[in-house]
Amino acid sequence: MKAVNDLNITENTTIKELISQFSEAGGFSASKVAKAAKIIKNMQSDKDCFKILSHPACIVSTGTRGLIRDLVKNKKIDAIMTTCGTIDHDLARMWKDYYQGSFMMDDKKLHKKGINRLGNVLVPNECYGEVLEDNLQPIIKKLHAGRKEWSVHELIWAFGEAIQNEKGAENTIIYWAWKNKIPIYLPGPLDGAWGAQLWNYWQMNKDFKLNL
Repeated sequence: MKAVNDLNITENTTIKELISQFSEAGGFSASKVAKAAKIIKNMQSDKDCFKILSHPACIVSTGTRGLIRDLVKNKKIDAIMTTCGTIDHDLARMWKDYYQGSFMMDDKKLHKKGINRLGNVLVPNECYGEVLEDNLQPIIKKLHAGRKEWSVHELIWAFGEAIQNEKGAENTIIYWAWKNKIPIYLPGPLDGAWGAQLWNYWQMNKDFKLNL
């Protein structure tokens, strides 16, 4: 059996050294982080490895969005499999800010102020549904004028291209997905605010189609 060893951290310990020590720490999550780091290293060194990143939308409402963006920007992955909410949060945070909160905040009081709580992230009404509705419909209309039928990942690329001149576009995942032609697949493309806007537009424009 392999013994559990204590972490030994100094002011000069690097992240690489810390993760290496995690592999010796045993128990709970530390050893899993070290194992994951080795898997990622092997994936990156294997030129024949097709790398798919799968993640939920909620982390895109946090600073973790920047890590995903950089993976796409630096071509460290080949495709993303996620939910519609990823597109929602990615676009909403380009136009408006989300805010830091607490899991213990009173939802009734927040509701009276027009603020939604996503875990410990605060999302005012004007920073999500309202800003998406105002900005997505003109983009959809423009894209529809040029093409009637879209696959989901190509439509996301088209959105990435459409926002390229927006302030903060380079902070988004979808901009870099378009730029580097990394597909983003959504098994449930209508299950979110972005998808709801597509559906709303389709109500009056029946020749606008998603090819699933």
